[in-house]
Amino acid sequence: MGAGDFELQVRTTLENLDLVLKRFGAERGQVAETTVLVRNLRENFDTTARLHAEYFGEHRPASTVMGVSDLALPDQLVEIGALVRLDARP
Repeated sequence: MGAGDFELQVRTTLENLDLVLKRFGAERGQVAETTVLVRNLRENFDTTARLHAEYFGEHRPASTVMGVSDLALPDQLVEIGALVRLDARP
């Protein structure tokens, strides 16, 4: 999805994270940590930071952003992992 469109891929990934959170009865405020893997990090860092902050709002989970040379799929530009505390209430 969104070959060459970094922002679309980030937004879609975060929408998918919402689906996973919902499936487990969790909310964004229960995300304790994110790991974001980004192709072309220098080019995409500002967009990554902006969209991450937009998604989480006032909640600020620990976050690691790493530049990578490649991801699993040829057109994939971003991958986001999240550690969620189901025992923590937002």
